[in-house]
Parts: sequence; structure tokens; C-alpha cells
Amino acid sequence: MTPYARQLGITYNEMAIIFALEPISAILGPLIAGMLADKTGRYKLVVVVTIIMSAVFTILLLYIPATPLPTLTFTCHTAGHSLIWDSCDICQDQRNNTFLHLHLQNCEAKCVPPPAEFEMCFTGDYNNSCITLYPDAQVTLNGTVVTTVKKNICSYTWTEVRHEGQVYSGLKCPDPNPDPCPVRCQTAITIAILKERGGEYGKQRVIPLIASSITPVVIGALVDWYSEGQDQSDYTLAVYITALFYLITAALVTRLDFMVEKPQHNMLVDLRRLVTSIEVDAFLFVVFCLGANWGFQESFIYVYLRSLDAPYYILGLASFTSKVSAVPVVFLADKILNKCGYHSVFIFSFFLYFLNNFACSYIRTPWMVVALLVTKPLGFNLPYMGMIKLCPRLAPKGLLATMNGLMNPTLFTFGFAAGSSLGGVLVGSLGMTGAFRTFAYTSLGLGICYIALYILYIRRRYGRDDCVQGTKESTETGTTEEGRILEEIMLKEEEQDGNVEEQKVEKDEVMKIDKVCPMLTARPTPEAGPPEDEIDRKIRYRMTWQLKMVELGSSLVTYSVLTLLTVMLANWFYKRRQKVLLIEQIPGPKALPILGNALEVNVEPRDLFQVISGGSYIWSQITPLMRVWAGPFPLIQLFKCSVVEVILSSNKHLDKSRDYTFLHPWLGTGLLTSTGSKWHSRRKMLTPAFHFKILEDFLEVFNSQSTKMVEKLAKKADGQRFDIFPYITLCTLDVICETAMGVNIKAQDNSDSDYVKAVYRIGALVQQRQARPWLQSDLLYRLIGSSKEHDACLKILHGFSYGTIRSRLIEFQKEKTNKLAKHMDDEIIGKKRRLAFLDLLLEYSEEGRGLSDEDIREEVDTFMFEGHDTTAAAINWSLYLLGCHPEIQARVHEELDMIFSSPDQPVTMAELREMKLTENCIKEALRLFPSVPFLARELQEEAVIDNYRIPEGTTVMVVTYRLHRDPDQFPDPERFDPDRFLPENVSKRHPYAYVPFSAGPRNCIGQKFALMEEKILLSSILRKYRAESCTRREDLRLLGELILRPENGNTVKLFPRV
Repeated sequence: MTPYARQLGITYNEMAIIFALEPISAILGPLIAGMLADKTGRYKLVVVVTIIMSAVFTILLLYIPATPLPTLTFTCHTAGHSLIWDSCDICQDQRNNTFLHLHLQNCEAKCVPPPAEFEMCFTGDYNNSCITLYPDAQVTLNGTVVTTVKKNICSYTWTEVRHEGQVYSGLKCPDPNPDPCPVRCQTAITIAILKERGGEYGKQRVIPLIASSITPVVIGALVDWYSEGQDQSDYTLAVYITALFYLITAALVTRLDFMVEKPQHNMLVDLRRLVTSIEVDAFLFVVFCLGANWGFQESFIYVYLRSLDAPYYILGLASFTSKVSAVPVVFLADKILNKCGYHSVFIFSFFLYFLNNFACSYIRTPWMVVALLVTKPLGFNLPYMGMIKLCPRLAPKGLLATMNGLMNPTLFTFGFAAGSSLGGVLVGSLGMTGAFRTFAYTSLGLGICYIALYILYIRRRYGRDDCVQGTKESTETGTTEEGRILEEIMLKEEEQDGNVEEQKVEKDEVMKIDKVCPMLTARPTPEAGPPEDEIDRKIRYRMTWQLKMVELGSSLVTYSVLTLLTVMLANWFYKRRQKVLLIEQIPGPKALPILGNALEVNVEPRDLFQVISGGSYIWSQITPLMRVWAGPFPLIQLFKCSVVEVILSSNKHLDKSRDYTFLHPWLGTGLLTSTGSKWHSRRKMLTPAFHFKILEDFLEVFNSQSTKMVEKLAKKADGQRFDIFPYITLCTLDVICETAMGVNIKAQDNSDSDYVKAVYRIGALVQQRQARPWLQSDLLYRLIGSSKEHDACLKILHGFSYGTIRSRLIEFQKEKTNKLAKHMDDEIIGKKRRLAFLDLLLEYSEEGRGLSDEDIREEVDTFMFEGHDTTAAAINWSLYLLGCHPEIQARVHEELDMIFSSPDQPVTMAELREMKLTENCIKEALRLFPSVPFLARELQEEAVIDNYRIPEGTTVMVVTYRLHRDPDQFPDPERFDPDRFLPENVSKRHPYAYVPFSAGPRNCIGQKFALMEEKILLSSILRKYRAESCTRREDLRLLGELILRPENGNTVKLFPRV
């Protein structure tokens, strides 16, 4: 009837009001009809009257005078000029003039409100139009006129608007509507007949289902045939044929012969008991949820198909497919319900809606959507059969039609309307795919809640599914022979007592406990026994009400908890969807549901860095940032200095990402991994330990340990190939332990250090967890991961750090005991300064300033790792690159020879300041091979980066390895060129183009310490030896674990310098 309403001239706004009023009749109609049928017992009369009323109201719609749409007709000849469109109202003072001088885009005259809608008919030559129009084109627009014409317009005509919506709504809204009212009463009639004569309800619904599939096609064909040769569609024949079918149906109903039950005593009391029953309310809630899912799919699946550019025949095929596939489901519905039970069917429906909606959100092919619609009957028709068959079990005696009148509006009106309206809101805010996913996740949550309710409450209280268990019924909806015997015995008992009404009430309560199946379950009908005396019946009656009160309380708590969980889950999914929509706007590779891009990086650890660096290279040519999904977690990678600055310079985005939590078992929440106020306090506490004066006192340790390393290398300096990386690593470990911790561990005397091995291995294990989402759960990692090996490494690392702390603590306490802190000589004062870092921590602990033994261990582990491994990598890469470029190495030798008179001369601060080229070589090595190839932060609030809104909580990763290869900042980026760091070249670059030590508020606290150590150790090697690298750049395989290092070490040849 909607096209007919439009033909009558009814506007969309008026139609919206009519559709808003129609649910009133759809809600009240079935309920009132059902109550009248139950009250009078005249099911047939109620059905016949409502059918005749529907026929009469439908026929009266034909007598509303048709009004053509309000029309604004332009007759225009462009004469070679363009026709331009713009938004403006029609001006009243120019309505009766020609359009020769009317320029609507400049319209400033007084305007009257335009009609709600109108039709514009253009005629003329539009060959030179700037938009696609054709002769005699008609454009219907809502709201304002959307047109501007330049010149050469001849005339126009205007048709006033007439409103016929009030008449239409006055006839349409009171219409009882054959679907909500009489059909629902007919359902009660069908059930009553089946109870009396046997049969399966599903089979009775097959023919109506087939008829409903064919009827729209037949009616549409009749309208087209009868309207042939007319200016508009003529619905007269279709309406009269529909009315005729109504009357035939009413006549057939009068010929039915069946028995109906009447209410026991007072219908209003029974109705109150019905609507306040916990079982009934819970059942109606399930019906509402399923109806909402069905309403959403019915309302938007065809709109979704059109958005996929599906032709109309596919829409017709989709409707035909869903209806035809329902026939076998409905035909076998009784057998399926008896075999599987109602619980299983309802739970299956929720999960099926989840799968269908989720699949629709990713499908981009209309034919796949049509294929999905084959499963639609399993999600709607099958559970609907279950709902119909449950009504007689839940309804008190004589309220079958009323129960149907409650169930059907809940499904077809409340549920359908809720799904449609919520779907409209979600489509408007999240888009079509977002709406489908939101409904999918909601269905999943409801299905899980239903399972929990069944396991925790229904099965424990009533036993296993469903009412058919334990009894043999002559028909599914009929009564058992034992039930009939019990009925007769109790009726005789009531007659003997002489108080029939009171006995009926008592009998109903007894049957509610012993016979009637509560929500979705049943127990075997008890055998007839001897009549109970008056006292027993009163006790039983009192116990019944006590039982109901306990049941009510527990049910309310259960439903409240489930409702709260559902709301929380829906809220989480909504916020999650909003976040996903923002993230998906950022360029990036296509991701799979749930897994994201995890399969793309599911490679061996040795290949992971190659995959990441290769992907970042491709995307950096297109965009300054990209989006990837690490499972369900978004990750934004930054490649350009302009976007990197937004994050690193911020005082708000200081928290490290969740990837750093995998370091917590090792490093805890020390300075590297801590966040918020803890990081601020630790940073402030530890900054004095790296004061320039304290760093100057470390020179003695730097020199002594570098001398020891050079002596170790002398045994290899005969041109043989060997891996120099372990020598450098052990030296830096000795340096950090003696300078920061005050303990000489003599690591260089133990070339097979367990600590170094454990550092390497735990780095690989952490990287493995970061790359594989299924290992990020601690529980799963312990079940299927390498947790035992991880724990073994932790035992070595923590044992080493605790041993270091204990050694220094003993010496520290001796100093306190002997009161040497205030009376030391200069030598001891210098030593104390060298031990400033750990001493500082111990003093804070002694003073009770909130540092526990575990806090000290965290900081010691952090600085021992960062202070030796990153520095060792930087020295290694510097030596490697110099070995690949002998001409630059020769320049460094020349610089060192000019600074030092002897290869064994200790380095002072003065010499350090003169090593300009050496320092530039180290910086260039850190550009090409940064010790930390990635820096990751978690946004504490929404950030705008390159005009993309990135939501709070998103992980943003600075890909340092790619940032340092930006050709806009570093021309020919793969070339090793220390001169890039000459002052005149540095001044031309963006300040965030080079960040090997990070930048901004959370930069590396020990970068000056690291650069001093790197210069001293590298210069000590190069003053004695000439290095030659044995691996070509193109043959390098990089391992981007915690630290960027070569897979096979740094194989070099050393030659003594002459």
C-alpha cells in the first residue's frame, strides 16, 4: 500500500506519522482480539469480525480522491549555456515572473517555506549541460528547490499542494490488519484443533507460507495489467481481490468445528498472573531479542544489496530464496523441536544471526548475500514455530489466544520496530557494515547469556530440555491420557466440596507445580491419586506462594545481572566499532576478521624484521603513516618526521604501548616500561645519576675496560675471520656494571656468559609473543608457548642482577657503618661518584622514600640491559660500516692519529670533544641501523595525525628504521655518509628526522653516557687495528628483536696498524 499512498499525494513526512501510528493497532489489536476470544469463547466470531473489518477498511482506501504530486515545471532552452544546480528556496516575489533574471544561488528576497516535496519536469535541449540530464527528465526532490538557471528561461507553471494524509491515516490506523489480529486468533484455533484431533503445527503452516510467497507476485502482476494504458497505477482490482480473499477466509472459519477452553474463574486475575509470570516475561524477552534481529535483517538486507549495486532481479531472487527455503524448515519444525529442544533452537538462532550479520559485514558480492538468506528460516521460522508451540504450555487455562496476542506483538511489533529503528541509527552513524557487525556482536552476547542462563539456572531447576522429555504425548500440543484422568478425578472432587470456584484456584496451583511446564521445560504428569483433604491443600497452596516468591527473587537477580552484562557488552561493542571506523580510514593492508594481519607476520623470528621492513618500505612511498591490525588490536606505523613529531613531542602521549608489558616479567615497571606518575617520579629521581660531572668520573672505567678488550682482540688481529660482536658486548657489560652498579663482574674473562645468552634468548621470545596474538594471553602462553624457557632465562637474569645488588649493598653498608660517607678522601669520593646510580637507589631505599628491593631490581635490570646491549649494537654497526668503507675508515684513523700521540693513551674529555668524525660515523651508523628499530606509545587521548583522527588507546609505533631512510631528509638514504651530521647539514633537517635515542620528554636518559662509551671503545679499537668487514650489505640478515643486530654476528678481519 505504500506506493498507493504516494500516488494519493501523501508526503513522506505524513507517511512517517502513519507508520508511527500503525504499531498502536498492531500492539492492541492482537491482545484485545485474544482477550475477547478467551473471554467469550467465541474464537470464530472474533476472527470473522476482524477479517471483515480489514476488508472494509482496505476497500475504503480506494475512495480517497487521488491528488497528483505538487509539480514545478520548467520549460527551458539552454541555447548552448550550461544548466547549473544549487540549493535555495523559491522566492515569493519572483514566482509569477519569468526566470530571465533569477539567480537562485544569490537569492536574498523574502522566501516562503517550500512545499514538503515537489516534482520538477525539464524540457529542452541539454546537450551542453554540465550534469547528466535528458529531455523530459523528471526529478523529485525533498525540501528545497535544488536548481539554478543562468538565462534563456521562458516560463514555468506551479501546482499547489493538497494534503490527503489525514484521510488515509484515519482509515489505515484503525484497520485491525489481517496479519496481527485474525491470523493470531487463527493460530489459537489451529492449536485448539490440533490438541483435540492431533497433528503437527509446522505442516499446517506450509501452505500459508507458500501462498505468502506467491501472492505478492500475483498482486503486482494484477496491478501492472489493470493499469496498462493509464497515466498512473490502478490498485482497484488488486484491492477488491484481496477483500474477496478476506471474505472467503471468514466463510471458511465459520465452518470450523472445535472446542475451546474458558478461563478458570476471573479472566483479569488470570491475565495478571500471565503478565507477571517470570517464565512468561523471560520468554517474551527472548522473543523480543529474536524479533529485533529479524527486524534489522528484514529492513536492511535489501538496502544492503542495493548498496552492493545488486540489480532488482537479485532482490526478488533473495526474497524468493528466503521464502522457499522456509518450506522444508517449517514442514519439519515439529520433529526438529522434539529432537533438539526449544533451548537449543533459540540458542542456535542467536548464533546464526551472529554468523549471518558478521558475514554480511564483510561480503561484497550480492550473490553471497543471497546464499546466506537460505539460512534465514533457521533463524526466524524455526524459532517462531517453537514460540507458537510454547504458548499453550505457558498460558493459563482459557488464555491461549491472549498469550498469542502477547507473543506476536512482542515479536512482530516491538522486536521488529526495535531492530529496524536501532538499525537505522547504526547505519547512519557506523555505516552499513558497522551496523551489521554491531548486531552480530550483540547476538553473540545474547547467545552466550542464554547458554549461561540455561546452565546456571534452567537446567538445575527444571532438569534437561524440554517438555517432551519423560512423557509420551498423543500429540505435541495435546494432553496425555493420565492428564485427562487426573482432570476427571479433580472435577469430581470439586463437585463434592460444593465450592467449585475455590477448588479451581487450588487445583490450578497444584497443577502449576506438578503438571504445567514452566518456561521451555516440563516434567512428567503425575499419576492420579486419592483426593487430598482440606488441610493438605491449604498447606500446599501456602507452599506454592512461598516457592513463587523465592523464584521471583532469584529470577530478578539473574535477569538483572544478565541485562547489565548485555548492556555493558553492547556498550563495549559500540565503542569498539567507533574506534574501528576511525582506524579503517587510515591507509593500510587488508585485514582479516579477528586475526587482522597476524597471518602476514606469522613467520619464523629470523624473517620477521624483513617482513616488517619490506612492508614499511612499500607503504612509506604512499603515505606518511599506515594502519595494521595485530589481531584485534590496531597499530599505527609512522614513517615521516612530520607525523613522528606529533607523538614524540607531546607531553600527553608518554605511556609505552602494551607490547612493553611482555618485558614486565624481566624488567618490571622500571624507567623503560613504567607509565604515568611512576615514570615521572623515577625520571626525576634518576636524572642526577647522569649529571655531566658524574659522567666525567666514568672515564677511568671506560679506559680500563676498553684496554682490556683491545688486549683480548690482539689474539685475533692476524687477519683471521671472527665475530667481534661478543667481545664488544662483554666489554659494555663490564662497563655498565662497574660504572652504574659499582661491581666489577669481569665479564670479559668469561667469554661464554650465561647472562648475555639469556638476554639474546629472552629478546627472541618477547618478539615472538608480540608478533603472535594467540601467545599474548599469559594462560595460553603457559599452555602452548615457550614459558619454561622464558622462566629459565628470567632466573638467570634476575639472579645476575640480585647478585650485583647484594655485592654493592654489602660495601654500601660497610661505608655507613664506618661513617666514611662524610670523611672520605678524594679517591673515595671519586669512586662514590662512579657508583652514583646504584648508590642513589640504595640511599633512597634507606631513607624510606618508597623504593622496595623489587623496585631497585627493576631499575638495575633496566639499566644493565639498556646500558650494555644497545651500546654494543651501536659500536658493532659503526665498526661494520667502517669495515665496508675503508676510505672513511682511513679518515677516522687520520683524525685519531692527530688527537692521540700514542695508541695506549687514555681518553680524556678534551680528546672526546675533538673526535668529530668518529662521532659522526657513530651517528650515521645509528641512522642506518638504529639500536632500537621501533618506538611504540599508547595514546592517552585522541590525536590528529596527518588529518586522521586516531582514537584513545591506540598503539602508535615510530618505525625508526624507516624514518631514518626518508629520502626527503636523507638523500640517497642507503649510502653511508658521516658528513650528513656536519653542523651545516644538520641545521637543514627536521629536528625529528633522526631519533636513535627517541626524542621529546621521554628521550633516553643515558644517551650522553652511551655516546661517550661508544666513542671511547670504538676509538680504542681503531687506534690499534684496521678493520675489514667480511659480509656485504646486501647479504646482511637483520634480527629486529629487542635490539637490531645481524643474524650471524659481525664477522670481521682485524689487522694491526703500522
